[in-house]
Amino acid sequence: MKWLCKAREVIKVDEINPVGLGTWGLGGYREADPSVDADSQAGAVAYAISGGVNYVETTLWYAQGRSAQILADGIVRSDRKASDLFISQSLYDNDGISFEGMCAEVDTFRQLLSVDSVDSLLVTASSLHRYGFQRVSDFLDAQLARGATRFVSITNASIATTQAFVDRFGARVFGHEIPFNFEIRDLEDTGVIGCNARNAIATIAYQPLRRNRTAARNWPLLVQLADKYNITQNQVVLAWIVARGFIALVKSQTHDHIDQNLASQSVFLEEQDIQRLNDWRPDYVSPKVRWAGDPHDEIAVPVTQLPNVF
Repeated sequence: MKWLCKAREVIKVDEINPVGLGTWGLGGYREADPSVDADSQAGAVAYAISGGVNYVETTLWYAQGRSAQILADGIVRSDRKASDLFISQSLYDNDGISFEGMCAEVDTFRQLLSVDSVDSLLVTASSLHRYGFQRVSDFLDAQLARGATRFVSITNASIATTQAFVDRFGARVFGHEIPFNFEIRDLEDTGVIGCNARNAIATIAYQPLRRNRTAARNWPLLVQLADKYNITQNQVVLAWIVARGFIALVKSQTHDHIDQNLASQSVFLEEQDIQRLNDWRPDYVSPKVRWAGDPHDEIAVPVTQLPNVF
């Protein structure tokens, strides 16, 4: 994979290293955790970026802004500049934030990272329903027009919402961030990933390793392929996701795990093994998915919680 060009012209997916950096857990989770070693975490971020990670995603909602601060510190400590990276800022509507409050995060984030613009502003499907599709779209148009962002993205959207978003923004849509991993295939089986492909937008997989819960289950296929290629089960999963052409968001705090994640980009699985991984499904009944804007359904699982259902 090649680095982003300094001219920062239109970015193609193949210019982005497919193992990207997720930031959930930096500085805490929903709230800031004062017990977290922020210096160590910033060092891990710097190590990952210096090692080749060039896609990063965060939001000011994580850890009440502390995740973004640790990311900013890590970039400064790395041997890369923010302009060498593809930076995706997520705007979340969690905790009942006002529309105006969500909008204000754009400038706050750019100041924190000392950048004139981000590469993509990502909005949730729930924000489109909560604040109104037109209102959010007009806001994103304004950010594109003033150069605060170069692209827009969406997360956790149904096929209908994804298509409406693409119809509205066309080539300015970069990607769709969704839960996808070895065990959770719901958004592939329901056609969401196919919708991404038809519209030539990136599929960005969060919780690709289910925070090591997948490897802990020792699924026979993963164990067999890990032995065959002399790699870890997590590396098998990441190599498979990379082979699919997706971006995987992972966070690790040890140099060894970061090295393993990055090395997975150079693992070339045989076509027959990729097909076996594609065809595999876990032996559990897939839950009904609750999309943003749907009425509450006690038997449905919110799409954001799919990676946690078993």
